[in-house]
Amino acid sequence: MPDIARMLDKLERLRDADRGLSVYGARQHWYRLGPPLADDELRRFERLHRISLPVEYRAFLLQAGNGGAGPYAGLLPLEAALISAEEGFLARPFPYRHWWNGVSPPNWWELPNAHALDTHTAPHHADYSADVRVQGTLRLAHEGCGYYCLLVVSGAERGHVWGDERAGDGGIMPLPYRPGPYQIEGSSLLPISGATARMTFLEWYADWLDTSLQRPLTKTPPGDG
Repeated sequence: MPDIARMLDKLERLRDADRGLSVYGARQHWYRLGPPLADDELRRFERLHRISLPVEYRAFLLQAGNGGAGPYAGLLPLEAALISAEEGFLARPFPYRHWWNGVSPPNWWELPNAHALDTHTAPHHADYSADVRVQGTLRLAHEGCGYYCLLVVSGAERGHVWGDERAGDGGIMPLPYRPGPYQIEGSSLLPISGATARMTFLEWYADWLDTSLQRPLTKTPPGDG
């Protein structure tokens, strides 16, 4: 498991290096994390939803902070990460093991006339956008345009980060994203090369830190110079 203290050191380095807030989302979180949660708060949440939070995510909430600095628009605090207030929503197993897209065909973007397709010409499953499709997950971050990064908390994919790109008819996929090639089985896109990689919460967070630190950054604060 990545060292949380080391990651917080990298976050401090990133905050200092990007005083101009040039990394996407930095102007929303300013590289600041919310206060950590207490163990009794997490236990209360887990009892209420009948789950055990994945170890890495739980450790981050305890040792680092609850919401704030992170990928895209920043980490959602735990209380804002719930997708549905329906009883048992988090305890029900996440339904997928492979990239799922309930559009016909699921790889519609590869069609010669893909640019002309819309919600009327590319049929969707009736419940394509329903919350049941992402049961057993918490929202980690809003990517923009209605896309979200999800953390699976129940089921075989527990502890892994997935992307919800249904807002753009891209379906629900494991991260990190791989371009393929894929073969189609029903509504699933299966990688021809075999099993795809997975990212845990801390791997996902560390990837954001490392990628951001490699960007050209500016130490000039907004409004200066």
